[in-house]
Amino acid sequence: MGSPAQTTLNFPGASSAHFYLHWGSPHYQIPNMAAYVFETWSNGLDWSLDGYRSYVEALKIQDLPTEEGPARKDAHKWGVEHSYNYTFTEDGQVSFTYAHRPIGGDGYAPVDSGASRFDLYQAALKWRRELRANVYKRLLRHGLRSGIEDYDLDLIECEYRTASETRPGVAESTSAQAFHRGHECFTSGCAQPLTLDPAAQS
Repeated sequence: MGSPAQTTLNFPGASSAHFYLHWGSPHYQIPNMAAYVFETWSNGLDWSLDGYRSYVEALKIQDLPTEEGPARKDAHKWGVEHSYNYTFTEDGQVSFTYAHRPIGGDGYAPVDSGASRFDLYQAALKWRRELRANVYKRLLRHGLRSGIEDYDLDLIECEYRTASETRPGVAESTSAQAFHRGHECFTSGCAQPLTLDPAAQS
């Protein structure tokens, strides 16, 4: 049985829509949205409803919500367990909130939130670490020695996004292209491989 989610996306220009997903756990959905934000920011892709629809259509997998519908203020009556709200701004930032409804409950309690890409990347890393730890414990209980590799790769991706955001000038840039226009890559060290250690980015 899944844990249904309602996700509201607010893009620049008063463009908003509501999406539903049958498997909406934050262990997956917050990292998946962070991946969308990072890829679109890095490649200068359009932050709009049409751009989002094109992106998820190209994925051909349901890592992100695709089923659109009306906003449901009484979402708990429909069995919706998770509620996400993302706001994308013209200056390249993303704010978000995540609230959870306990099974059988009538209301949603705030669980996580942030006001920037960096906050979202950190939240994604936190939820992925928790997921990886839970999976590892389950594998140990069953005496299994393999099956954790994909989760390790996911963690590396989350760490990469978080570390990249700490590079001087990145957080203030509306896109990767704008960031690179602001300096000489080869004299600033930008062309060097990005370390996964955020402390080394200072």
